[in-house]
Formats: sequence, structure tokens, C-alpha cells
Amino acid sequence: MTMRHLFGPILSRRLGRSLGINLVPRKTCNYSCVYCQLGATGKTTGEIREHVPLEEVKEDLELFFSKPHPETDILTLIGDGEPLLFSPLGELVDFIKERYSLPTALITNGSLLALEERRRASKRVDLLLPTLDTVVEETWRKINRPWEGLSLEAYLEGLLLHRREMEGRMWAEVMVVAGVNDNDRELELLAAYLDRLRPDRIFLNLPVRPPAESWVKSPGEGFAERIRRWIPGIEGLGDEGEGKMDPSLYDTWQGWVRAVALSHPVTVDLLAASSRISPEEALERVKEMERQGEVLLILHAGKTFVRGV
Repeated sequence: MTMRHLFGPILSRRLGRSLGINLVPRKTCNYSCVYCQLGATGKTTGEIREHVPLEEVKEDLELFFSKPHPETDILTLIGDGEPLLFSPLGELVDFIKERYSLPTALITNGSLLALEERRRASKRVDLLLPTLDTVVEETWRKINRPWEGLSLEAYLEGLLLHRREMEGRMWAEVMVVAGVNDNDRELELLAAYLDRLRPDRIFLNLPVRPPAESWVKSPGEGFAERIRRWIPGIEGLGDEGEGKMDPSLYDTWQGWVRAVALSHPVTVDLLAASSRISPEEALERVKEMERQGEVLLILHAGKTFVRGV
């Protein structure tokens, strides 16, 4: 089964068996986050348009559900960049709700929720997962490196408005980088804003996959306990909780690896476990793919990751 804009299902600790729907080409984003697992954004953009053909996305979904397929719990709207840059997002959500009984999730940096039209487009999503790393202008520009047309004040106000308007749930995600947004002043201000936002859940994320900038590190031991003093309900993940993926959805093993690695870096151990081969064989296969220029191998935190190129 060849899928142009779908990947997975991937077993996610938070979402269950998640089928990803990729709505923008690689690194099409209005942020260039220092911790981005896809690598640096060459040039940020604020262009909202049909970055991939909506009809192709619909066709991929129809193909996936028309044939025997792995159990799926949720359809996750995501991108190799920022999915709110996909102009027909609302039309796609309506299509999914008309055709399929599965809930939808939208993983977004949330900055475009400052725009009323983008709030309308995502209003019917069942679960919104916005990124909220800081409420301090200087820190926002250092860690998220936004497109020049964005405003932190407008984003924070837009997120509050959307929380009141939206029909589904909101799970806020906070990525913390050592020496940038892990101090008590940052946490105090963030906690005050979260008290106003009142998301259903709050997740602490750490840069456990290879980041865009080599200096990015996780806070030291004991940070999870310290942040809970400011944000008692925050849920610390510790790691990304990788789950097995099904290579049978793709025509070749290499095609499967390319698709997964373009979406997020994946460990060689996970590729081996998912395809029921030894880690040694998986490593030899991806080394050959690297020689062919199809992927990049990165050693990070004692693990070998495969990143798409």
C-alpha cells in the first residue's frame, strides 16, 4: 500500500495507535525551533495555502480504510512543519468526521491561532495539542525562532480565545531546554498563564531525539520535581515512549523507513523490533540507505537514530 501523506499507525504513549496525516512538505514551518527533531528550518514562512493536494490526502485515507489495515485509535493531523499552514484544514476535518468514526488530533505550535480563520478551521478537532514553551518574548525568539510576521502576544491571546471557542479537548505541551526556559522565573510566568488557559492536560517534553542545534540539552536530574512545584498537574514523559510500527503498509522496507524517518527520527532498535529483524541487520540496512543518500544516521544520547533527508 503506497501512501503519499499518511504514516503509521504508530503506537503513541499519549494518543494510542495514531495514524499520522502529513499536511505540509518537509520543514515548511513558521518556527525554526532549536530542539526540532527534523533539523533546522532553512527559511521560515507564514504562507497559508494548500501545501499538499487535499484530494491526495482524501484518496490516501480512502485507500487506507478500504483495505485490511492495522487497528487505529486516532487520526493525527501533523506535518513535517506547521499543519495550520495547510489552508483547507477545516475542509479536511469535516471530511474525516463525515466518513470515519475515529477522533482527530492536531499537533501544532499554535502560533496561527492568533488568526480567527485558523481558529475556525481547527474548531472541530477533537484534541488540540499546542506547543507552549514560554511566555517571555526574548525566550520565545531564542528557543522557537519564529517567522518575522508572528507575535507572541497575539499567539497567547489567540490560544486563550480558542480554548473558549473550541469543541474538543486541549493538551498543552511544554518543551524545556537546559539554560533557556528551565529557570524559576520562566516557570512562574508559564504557570500563571496556564492557570488562565486551563488545558485539560499538560505534558513536559524533553529533547530526547537529535535536536536541530547541538547545544540543546535536557535539564538536569530533578527538574521534573522542580517544575511540578510550579505546575503541579504537569505530566513528565521522561522519554518519547517509542512504539512499534507496521512496515507492511509499505511496498518495501526501505520505503517504510524513509517515510517514518522523514516524520521523526527513529532508533535503529525500534526499526528492528517493528520489522522483526535483528538490530545488527537493521543497522546494516540503514547504513546502506545512508550511503545512497536516503537517510542520515545520528548518534544521540547513546542511541543510533535514523533521520530522513
